[in-house]
Amino acid sequence: MPDTKMTLEQTRTVFATKLENLRADRGWTQTELAKRASQFSEKPITRDRISKYSLGLSLPGKPHLAAIAKALGVEQDDLLPSRVVRNSSAHPLRATLLEDGMAQLNINMMVPWDLAVKIVAMIREATGGDNAAA
Repeated sequence: MPDTKMTLEQTRTVFATKLENLRADRGWTQTELAKRASQFSEKPITRDRISKYSLGLSLPGKPHLAAIAKALGVEQDDLLPSRVVRNSSAHPLRATLLEDGMAQLNINMMVPWDLAVKIVAMIREATGGDNAAA
């Protein structure tokens, strides 16, 4: 199984990208985000601090992460890199029957790239390209 650990630099880059996308989606400046996040923080969050996060130069600590997420109206995890959750109660493969003979298919597992491409191609072919995320 490939190593899925990210370097600190990669983590900062992913965080920065997500932060900037969410900020831009709202039409906020870094100053606006800093003001809004400061409302949820014991200590003020400056525009310079937001700039460092946005450039991937540093990562926020838990209090700043919580305040920024709250200001943006998202969960803290929405700002962090995705991780594979290893939980014995989680089902890596699940098909849920919906109305009209349709099913919701969830696949949450690591597979070789060529297999993933084949699965996506099969789904696209069977659905006419609808509902395939890849």
